[in-house]
Amino acid sequence: MKRFIVLFLIVCFTNCILKDSEAIDSSSRIENLLIIKYDSIIKHLARQKKYDSAIFHTNKLLRLSKKNKDSSEIAKSNYRLGYYNKKKGFYELSYSHYNKALVIYTKTKDTVRIVDMLRSMANIQKNIGDLPGSKVTAIDGLQLLTNSSNLRQKHSLMHIISVSLKEEGKHLDALRWNDDIFNGLSKISIKDSTHFCVYQNTRANIYAAAKKYSESLIILSKLLNSKVITDNKIEYARVLNNFARIKWLQEPNNVESENLFLESLEIRKKIKSVSGLISSNIHLSKYYYEKDKNKSLQYALSALKNAQKLKNPISILEALDLIIPLKTDLNLNLKKEADLYPKTYKRLTKTQRKIRNIYATTKYNNDKLVNTNLVLKAETSKKEKQNTIFVCIIIVAVISTIFITFFFTQRSKRLKQLNKTAKQEATFETEAQIARRVHDDFGAKLNHTMSLVQNNGDKTLLLDTLEGLYNQSRNFSREINEIDTGANYKNELFEMLSTYAAEIKLFTLGTKEIDWTSINQLNKTVVYKVLRELMINMRKYSKATTVTLNFKKTSAGLKIGYLDDGVGASVKELQLKNGLKITENRINAVGGTIIFDSEKGNGFKVEIQIPN
Repeated sequence: MKRFIVLFLIVCFTNCILKDSEAIDSSSRIENLLIIKYDSIIKHLARQKKYDSAIFHTNKLLRLSKKNKDSSEIAKSNYRLGYYNKKKGFYELSYSHYNKALVIYTKTKDTVRIVDMLRSMANIQKNIGDLPGSKVTAIDGLQLLTNSSNLRQKHSLMHIISVSLKEEGKHLDALRWNDDIFNGLSKISIKDSTHFCVYQNTRANIYAAAKKYSESLIILSKLLNSKVITDNKIEYARVLNNFARIKWLQEPNNVESENLFLESLEIRKKIKSVSGLISSNIHLSKYYYEKDKNKSLQYALSALKNAQKLKNPISILEALDLIIPLKTDLNLNLKKEADLYPKTYKRLTKTQRKIRNIYATTKYNNDKLVNTNLVLKAETSKKEKQNTIFVCIIIVAVISTIFITFFFTQRSKRLKQLNKTAKQEATFETEAQIARRVHDDFGAKLNHTMSLVQNNGDKTLLLDTLEGLYNQSRNFSREINEIDTGANYKNELFEMLSTYAAEIKLFTLGTKEIDWTSINQLNKTVVYKVLRELMINMRKYSKATTVTLNFKKTSAGLKIGYLDDGVGASVKELQLKNGLKITENRINAVGGTIIFDSEKGNGFKVEIQIPN
């Protein structure tokens, strides 16, 4: 009897297990079918360019993938969301999804897909005007391809770098990167001629940017006769538009460019290429700018309308740079543009900053993961671990020493140029404070770290101390270098100005014609600080509602006009304002001039001349 009961219980238990197993298998089959279903729907919607619906169904697939903890499908869904959101003009959201996919592919060490994510991210940075960030991201991708035979990926990244350098005005460097692409293409059979033509088109644009119009037109003429281009309406319209633009730049009065511009525009209207329509309308506006201002304005307004469809801030600002002076010349109302310009610029700089932070955090975490793995492997050899830590300490110490020495040397040179004794004393005191901090704080931590190594101290504490030393040396750099006078100077200057635009209407004219790279670092610092002082003065005293800044490049140097509609000030009041005295001293120190023109109740006007 007992045996029968035991046997009965075993049979019941086995049946329960089999039923549970069947239920799990059934659930798994249903989820797999759902994944296949969503995947098919998403591909169909993407082909029809119904990106809103594609995003909706991809988010469903992402939730299901997270529930199943399927990292491959999670990464794939994030990649899709990155692509569809980019098509919708949501650059920050697109970048964030690409970055999430990058994190997963980094963990699985899928180099091909890592590079694909970096390429997509670099393209977004290029599209929103973060050219230095775009180059850094693309170079990170190239470093992963050092020993790879995947030339398609290499050329794509090199093309991004080449275009970014061209936009920065570094034509020779841009041409070198473009040369490297064609050197690689000569070693293989060119299977995808469309890519080859795109690289050729970029080469023509680089020549044109360097004012080598004949070389540019030779390349474009060959492309216009290429079957690959004539069979592809998008690329044909692009090359035709470029040919018209460069021919016009070479010969402003030629009769051919106008018809070519209009032909390219009509093709783009038929194929509904919104990005192409922006380009055609911008170029037609510039073409008619001196010939027919009403026509020029209509094309600029069309460019703005299409740029707003794509939510592309760079194109919006480019169109506004044409509309504002055109409407000013035609005495038309500027209220709409006056509101749109600062809002767009502020949103653009905010997006650029957020995107930089997204990738910087990911890059730091990836580097930290690699360093942690190296330490774990090094635990097998105590001596190797100690040597590694000693090397880290030496590197931190050497970098800190080089940085401090370099800073003091550069600081001293600037002080000699300014020849201001009072500034020298203040600077020396600042340097002394920094030196004391380095000696008392940084030196003490460094000594403590070396003691931990010598006494074989706790590894976790040692690594935390090293990370603290690194962060402290980085913070020194941030404290000392207040203004970026490099490639990002223009963005930083107008980001500063935009902080005052929330309370007033701010117009900036003529900025497109200024080559900031031709102005030396000291003068750029002076311009930044003087404009900041004027904006502070405006906020404190003027009660202005509108401020206009007019930038103009002259043979003598850079001319800046400031005008506001505030309460103004008498001569006596101007003499009493300490901030304006400091401003005048800054201008005089670099051999420039500043003229204040103001009367009580009649606004405030300033003319600034900075020498070459």
